[in-house]
Amino acid sequence: MRFKPATFPILITLFLATIANAQPAKYSKISASLNQSALQSDGEAIVAVVLDIDAGYHAQSSAPLDPNLIPLKVSPDDTAAIVWSEPRYPAAVVETYPLLGKVSVYSGRVIVYLPVKVKPQTPAGPVTLAGTIRFQICDDAQCFFPQIVKWSIDTQVAASGDQIDPRNIELFEQFEGASLQNPGASLLVESDQPAWGVLRAFGAAFLAGIIFNIVPCVLPVLPIKVLGFAEVAQHHRAKTFLLAVIFGLGIVTVFAALAMLMFVLDKTLLGGEFSWGQQFSNPYFAWGIVILFAILAAWLFGLLNVALPTTVYNLAPRHDTYFGNYLWGIMTAILSTPCTGPLFPPLLLWAQSHPAGIAVSAVTMVGVGMAFPYLVLSLFPEVARKFPRVGPWAELFKQMLGFLMLASAVFFAAGRFVGGAGPWWWVAAAMGIGAVYLMYRTIRITPSRRAIGIASVIALLFVAVPAYTATRFIPIVAWIPYSDQALSDARRDGKIVLIKFTANWCLNCHYIEATVFHDRDALAALRKYEVVTIKADLTADDAPGWKPLQKLSTTGGIPLTAIYVPGRENPVLISSVYTTATLVQVLGDAKPTPATN
Repeated sequence: MRFKPATFPILITLFLATIANAQPAKYSKISASLNQSALQSDGEAIVAVVLDIDAGYHAQSSAPLDPNLIPLKVSPDDTAAIVWSEPRYPAAVVETYPLLGKVSVYSGRVIVYLPVKVKPQTPAGPVTLAGTIRFQICDDAQCFFPQIVKWSIDTQVAASGDQIDPRNIELFEQFEGASLQNPGASLLVESDQPAWGVLRAFGAAFLAGIIFNIVPCVLPVLPIKVLGFAEVAQHHRAKTFLLAVIFGLGIVTVFAALAMLMFVLDKTLLGGEFSWGQQFSNPYFAWGIVILFAILAAWLFGLLNVALPTTVYNLAPRHDTYFGNYLWGIMTAILSTPCTGPLFPPLLLWAQSHPAGIAVSAVTMVGVGMAFPYLVLSLFPEVARKFPRVGPWAELFKQMLGFLMLASAVFFAAGRFVGGAGPWWWVAAAMGIGAVYLMYRTIRITPSRRAIGIASVIALLFVAVPAYTATRFIPIVAWIPYSDQALSDARRDGKIVLIKFTANWCLNCHYIEATVFHDRDALAALRKYEVVTIKADLTADDAPGWKPLQKLSTTGGIPLTAIYVPGRENPVLISSVYTTATLVQVLGDAKPTPATN
């Protein structure tokens, strides 16, 4: 039997899954106990699932601060005679580790309670209560592979008249104090697509790296360097590809080093106190970003002649050595730094709110994306000869990138003065100028109907996309500006209170506003449960919403939605990007009394 190469990833995945389910729990011990000697038909009992964690280790809690981490979860198996209630998890503790940052963890003995009820008229006889516990063990520097361990209790349903005695009393002393909502911390609801948050970020990082190759600083290097590979290798594809790999490693090294400086040294030397996101609320930082984007736009328009010192460009490592190509890779990555596009700051903002391992990997992925075209073209060096480097079309392409950069500057500048749809209408105006210029230059360059038609479609999209986005911000939900008094009054009236932490500079916040809070199902749920909706606008650095945000989120990252339910001290938190389905589910699980007509 022959194995196809495509089957190996599947086999590896199955192998790892088998290991995760078959191996004994590492650095921990699992046990399960019942609070009485037997079960009783139509009676209730409690199961305690106990995780004893070795000293020096901890497990992620049932509600990690980062929804991309693996939460501890106890899942009972379905049994015909048994009805399970929701697990009751203990309160977690927020700890700070130099390499992991702030995390919500369990350590020592962890007891999860599972209330159980026997269905009426269940006949006497043996019964097995079983299930699994999923958890992730970490030390102070790293997290290990998640584990799924089975647990079971062999007991019986007692016959009528049989005596039932209490058992394991010490394990159940804290049951009354346990809560479905984790009273020691706010409940963090995972997005309904948590894994895609990381995948999208990594995809955006990869795309950002590719885009770095078409900025003016680097674009001429791409075809020249690939042709250099071919010349040195005498058109031997294998050797050309190897040289490209070494060259790519040089690029990746620069971005990996940048990531380590930002996300590892910051956590070890600065205690992780630097928050990239909050800097956008600082007027000096925000206007600095606007000025930077404006300068880059002017450069792309050809209005400025900004370049690195000539001596940098004159450095020419040898093409015929592996080390020389490695230095070429480093040089190319450094040349890209004056042209970092609008994708890079949002990526850094996203990475800032994630563990160091994920953050470093995401920024390193930018280097992988930047190296990727070199690897592809090294396999087909003849393609590089056709790569456009000069001419009117190449110049027009560069100028269109300038309009995108100008739109970014306009977005951040307008956000300092207006909210809602305002910044997007200004972006539409800027892109409208770009659309007119695109049509003018295309007609001047060529009379081709095909080229003019393509330019017309692009010009239409330039205006239509931001204009349509602006229409999605016409107010539908009646938002109350955040204040401590507004929150206190709403909670005193026994209402469900939803606080949306947002800011004009937060694109993910704009996405939630345009999708979730303009969705008819979400609006229906808000009306059904008489939810008081409060907006905490964090555009300014002195906004009153910053203080409650920092209490609720250790990272201070937005978007964040907090839902306060009557009778519960701490809110349910929905972190990052989410959908209408998540919001409706959270409101439904809160089980408030529906409004009556």
